[in-house]
Amino acid sequence: MKPARLPFGVGGLLATPSGFVVAVAQATYAYGISGRNIVGTADIVGLGERGFCYDGTSYRMLSSPGALSTSALGIDGSNIVGFFIAPTEDQGTVNHGFLYDGSSFTIVDNPLVPATQITGTFPCGIEGSNVVGYCRDLAAPDLFGFLYDGNSFKKLQYPSATGGTFANGISRGSIVGSYFAADGLHGYVYDGNSYQRLDYPSATETTASGISGQNITGIFRDANGYHGFLYDGSSFKTLDHPQANGGTYPLGIDGYHVVGYFVEAGNYWGFLYDGNSYQTLNFT
Repeated sequence: MKPARLPFGVGGLLATPSGFVVAVAQATYAYGISGRNIVGTADIVGLGERGFCYDGTSYRMLSSPGALSTSALGIDGSNIVGFFIAPTEDQGTVNHGFLYDGSSFTIVDNPLVPATQITGTFPCGIEGSNVVGYCRDLAAPDLFGFLYDGNSFKKLQYPSATGGTFANGISRGSIVGSYFAADGLHGYVYDGNSYQRLDYPSATETTASGISGQNITGIFRDANGYHGFLYDGSSFKTLDHPQANGGTYPLGIDGYHVVGYFVEAGNYWGFLYDGNSYQTLNFT
């Protein structure tokens, strides 16, 4: 029997007409952190992707009403952003961004970008009333970042980008993300006026995925695969989960606490890094 979808579940429990059953995650990805609360996405057996919020003790499921899947990507206080995929009347699907304030969902869609099966608005980070993310459009540039202040959207595009710009995190008005150029994938920091390129030394690819004050976290690729990093404004620290053999992927940061996921023998696990040790996160 197919479980009912709960807008915000109780722990890892799903309601069915016959009672509660435990949801089992095939993969857990931690995307954002604010204080003790961590948000992310779990790939759940029989349900697909569902967002979650973890308070350090228990997991709560986050699913936009009527959505086929929900991804929670950023958090600030009680506000959570992400995107969901909804069915359409013609049996297709459509992508929508959302802002969840702890009680209700508000759709966040750039009015200049059509919400379809392959296009849409994808919020990734939030600070106060400011939301950052990226849009996928049919017209060139088909991928570009945005800053949404609660009223209007501002397009973000790295000046030398040739294949798209992504805005992943925001802190104190500074935005971090990545862009595709002719020579590959690079990270950046945007202070509201100008863009600064950010690349891990000797890396072939760099993505800046989260920012908190002067601390930036992200992902880089070298000859040995994918690794995480923490950048404090002057130097880089490599982040490799000790159990990872398929890469470490930091995605969010608050202070010195970093969240993301790592790959171990083909399994995807979330993690929380406190500056000294790693805690594995697995939606249950």
